[in-house]
Amino acid sequence: MEDGEGSRNITGIPEPIRDFFHEPSARSLLVKGASGTGKTTFVLQLIEDVLPFDTSIYFSTRVSDEALYSHFKWLKEKEWRESILDASKEVLKVMRATSTPEELEEVAEKVEILNASKDFLSTIYPSEEPQRAVVRARLEKLCENYPLDELNKLYSSLERKLPERTYVIVDSLEGIAEKWEVPVTKIMSALQKDLVEGTNVSVIAVIEGEGDNSLDFLVDGTLTLHRSELDGHSIRELEIHKLRGMLIKASRWLFTLIDGHFRLLPPHPALDRAIMSPMKAVPDSEMGYSTGHPALDTILGGGIPAGSRVLLEVGQYIPNDVVSMITTPMACNFLMNGRGVMIVPEGGETAEDYKTKYSLLVDPATVEENMRVAEKISPSRDQNKPYIVALEYQDALKDFGIWDKASLSLRERTGTGPLRILGLETQESRFGVEEIREVISLVSESVRADGGVLVTVAKPGLVDATQRVANSANLHIRLARVDNSFVLYGVEPETEILYMQIGQTEGGYPVDFIPVV
Repeated sequence: MEDGEGSRNITGIPEPIRDFFHEPSARSLLVKGASGTGKTTFVLQLIEDVLPFDTSIYFSTRVSDEALYSHFKWLKEKEWRESILDASKEVLKVMRATSTPEELEEVAEKVEILNASKDFLSTIYPSEEPQRAVVRARLEKLCENYPLDELNKLYSSLERKLPERTYVIVDSLEGIAEKWEVPVTKIMSALQKDLVEGTNVSVIAVIEGEGDNSLDFLVDGTLTLHRSELDGHSIRELEIHKLRGMLIKASRWLFTLIDGHFRLLPPHPALDRAIMSPMKAVPDSEMGYSTGHPALDTILGGGIPAGSRVLLEVGQYIPNDVVSMITTPMACNFLMNGRGVMIVPEGGETAEDYKTKYSLLVDPATVEENMRVAEKISPSRDQNKPYIVALEYQDALKDFGIWDKASLSLRERTGTGPLRILGLETQESRFGVEEIREVISLVSESVRADGGVLVTVAKPGLVDATQRVANSANLHIRLARVDNSFVLYGVEPETEILYMQIGQTEGGYPVDFIPVV
């Protein structure tokens, strides 16, 4: 997927982390996660989105700059991105240069004399000048037992950027700890005391693994990147444990590593979940009918083949308007392409509700002519309207006969089988198990015969009925909620997890689908 398509409107770093680094004082952040969870991608995105690149150093202890270019090709797209890695490259180059013990001793002696002189002069001539030297007290203490040449060189590189607000990313702490067999807590303590507290340099440290909390008390903030599974499908989550001084309203966030970038997949406020603008017709492909979502058509291999039985299985805590984000564009697209739509609604929705909603999105005359909505017979209401199919809801087979006759009438008018959207909850609440099974079987046969599409919407709690529908469905899709975000994925055929980006897209469609990779 190219930049500007699915990834065009996704944000990078969560707002609490942005605010954390915009505080006036230096901060330290510990980024934890198992191998392959996206830690390096996250910290590089931190430089791109949040930190000033000219005073930031990405200090890699394990991966060369050539390998970074290979994995993250976007780093070469702009000159300023290259300058970040050039800074790291210079550090690595200096690290590779060997120093004799005499040279190191001479440098240490000069630094000691210089620091002592500065301390003495500061007591006589107090100054408010910005700090231009990196505090090295903890590092020097460590160097008495461990030859931490790379950290000495890193401190010197940071010193050249002072007194500007400076940031360093150490990826990872184990790279230094394992090389010199020094406890990782001692390294982090030195970075915290010397750089963050002593010099006002912010430190972002990467560490392998999710369960080690031994460093948490040393730093100002900690977060973990997780990679887990949802019904056998891979998902990625960022969990914020603490950000000192920040109000954290949401602690877990869904994210993707699409196109080599870290991209947040934020939750959607309720106000973003209403389709109000007129729909745009999406043409069908040779593979089948369009779902009304171009991105979803592509993921499904071109659309939904004629005669398909589709199960849309809805998970826990999914609002009806989110389900409608899937079914409404599909129905509107059938109507705009001159085909019929038949709906057995969920409980509480009426034919007038659908007439009003769809008439905002499609030509009202088309809606009245080619949409049919099942409704229980009610003497107190005027149901003598072309878009209402009045049913008794007492005898399932009798109701099916009335319903199938309306379906045949639509096919004769439009020349093709209609889209049937069936709310399984409505059927389950009115009829017995055997009656539901027989009706579903009859509807499936009608769909196969006339080349239309059947979409059965199954809500939580309908386990037996849902399984019966799944047995006969040739397309099985699940809608789930993860960290207050909504995702869709195919069970049959199997697809990756797709984040629902709800809101008007550049193409004018109400939903986009972003792979969680």
